[in-house]
Amino acid sequence: MFNRSSEPDGYWLPLTVDLRLDSSVPDAALTYVDGCGQRQTFPIGERLRASLTRDMGLVFQRVHMPPTGQDVDGIVDVSLGLKELDLFIPRQTTKSYPATVTVGATISYSETNGAVLYTKNLRAEAHGTVDTEDRNCEVTGLTPIANAAIALLTEGLKKNLGTSTKVKDAAQRAQNHPTSGSAVAPLAALPSAPPPTLAGSTPIQEAPTGNQSLTYRVILREGLKNERLESGEQVTMEIEVSNGGLTLAKDVAVRFAGTPALVEQFANPVPVGDLLPNETKRVVISARVPPTEAVRKGELILSVEGANAASADQKKFLIDWHPTLNGSGARAVFDVDRVAAGMPWSERNQAIGIAIGIGAFRHSSLSPLPFAAHDAEVMAEYLTKLGGIPSDRMLLRVDDHALRDDLLEAFEEWLPQRAVAGSDVVIFIAGRAVVNRSTGAVSLIPYEGDPSAPLRLISLRRMYEALARLPIQRVVVILDVALTSIEPESSDHTPAGKEPAWSALPTGFRAEKLAQIIGTSGYEDALPYQDGRHGLMTYYVLKGMSGAADRDHNGIVAVEELCGYVRAEVSASAKDLYKKNQEPQCIPAINRTSKSGGLPLTRYRNQ
Repeated sequence: MFNRSSEPDGYWLPLTVDLRLDSSVPDAALTYVDGCGQRQTFPIGERLRASLTRDMGLVFQRVHMPPTGQDVDGIVDVSLGLKELDLFIPRQTTKSYPATVTVGATISYSETNGAVLYTKNLRAEAHGTVDTEDRNCEVTGLTPIANAAIALLTEGLKKNLGTSTKVKDAAQRAQNHPTSGSAVAPLAALPSAPPPTLAGSTPIQEAPTGNQSLTYRVILREGLKNERLESGEQVTMEIEVSNGGLTLAKDVAVRFAGTPALVEQFANPVPVGDLLPNETKRVVISARVPPTEAVRKGELILSVEGANAASADQKKFLIDWHPTLNGSGARAVFDVDRVAAGMPWSERNQAIGIAIGIGAFRHSSLSPLPFAAHDAEVMAEYLTKLGGIPSDRMLLRVDDHALRDDLLEAFEEWLPQRAVAGSDVVIFIAGRAVVNRSTGAVSLIPYEGDPSAPLRLISLRRMYEALARLPIQRVVVILDVALTSIEPESSDHTPAGKEPAWSALPTGFRAEKLAQIIGTSGYEDALPYQDGRHGLMTYYVLKGMSGAADRDHNGIVAVEELCGYVRAEVSASAKDLYKKNQEPQCIPAINRTSKSGGLPLTRYRNQ
């Protein structure tokens, strides 16, 4: 079927294998909404099956599919995970739109005795454009994009499987002691390859032999991304656990050991749950670096175990952590992250909150924002504990859970389902935004957004249009966003272009219904506050909400009080700490007698 001369990229391991495809492969399909608003399905199962069959035929001498019951050396199992089409078509028209297809799969190689020699998770994506016409609902151009993504995925699976040291060792053993179905040609010299790695992670371990079946990978992220850990800094561990065995792995958990001061910061153990064969689950664990007066050294040791599955090899992190000093050499105070429960708010049971923090971006041109996700996480806690918003009416979206579709769903589906007459709404957003200097229009950049592709952004006007349709009473929008711009397309505009049009509201949205607290004026930088572990503006919003903004000391922080406090504190701190200007603004002009300015935002315990 294949030969070395026509297929130079083959590995030709002298093994005969059964290729078993999980039902997720032939049943695979992409879904999208066409220009007529109709949900469509684009099958990719047959394309995926054909591509897998071809590429596995380049790894092994013989591949049986479906399994034939003949003597084989091993079994290759493939299951499909992620299958996603990122495509937004706003209306029926003749136009081209960007589209991204992302597919992911898990592949494993097992010997006939059940020993799993190798398992790997891989994902691939391909970009392109599709076309629509105003005469019908048809979308054309998906096929080449889907084919490209599938080809990238199966090529990656082929490469990883063909270079696996343990699979090559099995091929050598099969050459020396062939089964009746094995090829007997001499095994060519096979190049060795290091285990694959992910940026910021330890190497991905191959599945161990014997009775062990659990493999895992760990990515350790430190909040400041300055390549050192500091007292009070938030660290996050992303752990993916895979069951490469043939039986259910029950009660799988992650355990921590090592330096007690570090281990105590984590829940221990962290449950993962039951894992089916070839199933992968992901857990995300966050903790704070413990305080220290001097540089300390320690280690954090991770292991994964189940009730009926042996642990995979331990992973050890050697950690140095440092004291954190502010500009004057004094210890920094992280007071805003300690959120005490406020006074009861029985009258706020219809209030609604949304907190969005996007500090990581898929597009390579966008640098990360170190505190944005944490800003949103703490804000959500403030709005529930001090703002009286019920937890089931508080929505939090951060980083890769803040895709464009996630945000549109939040504003146009989740929020309308909960809004009732008289509801108050608080929306907080930390991240990046784009300003069109021709019009001044402001658009948010979601996790996968491209600042040069407007269709991959979310305009603030669209958010406000969604709010205008709701029977809500008042809305407070707090924006701590770093701005960039899209230059005018015509030379008729001045080089500077228009300022951000924060006050441009859709028809029917009464200005007195809305209060906006904006972190900057014009195109100023939205500064990070390293000592406070938040964006500078967000730090003072949180501090103000916890009581610092309460001018009349009545235990309640109103929007008007918060606005005045934030404007003064951010402006002074930007000059003192960074010798820069950052002037927050409140739109419209807010005072205590205005409908939105008098809105109580938090109620704290006034001791």
